[in-house]
Amino acid sequence: MITYLRHCISMFNAYGYIAPDISLSPHGECEAKKLKGEFDYVVCSPLKRAKQTLLLSNIKYKTLIIDERIREHMNGNPINYFEGEEIKRESQENFLFRINSLKTELETRSDRVLVVGIMIYF
Repeated sequence: MITYLRHCISMFNAYGYIAPDISLSPHGECEAKKLKGEFDYVVCSPLKRAKQTLLLSNIKYKTLIIDERIREHMNGNPINYFEGEEIKRESQENFLFRINSLKTELETRSDRVLVVGIMIYF
């Protein structure tokens, strides 16, 4: 079973702030603390807002993997890049390829899987 969890409300979502690897908003942090569940395997985006969502939650897990493939589309918006990272645009084709490769890999698992990151393409 695969469960998909989008990161909680970021400073960009709440206030329109634009900065590299943006954090959760105070409201997003409160939301994250309400999350709970138990999973065998968690795959999380390396972006701060996804990691904060997981780390502030009450979600229990056995294995955590930080995977670049679940990262947001690198579409030129600075919030989808790390501090100091060059802003290069990723093609839609490449983006879908990396997301689908992760999805295909996870569909072979029989344990309880949680994916924390972008969800609109799953």
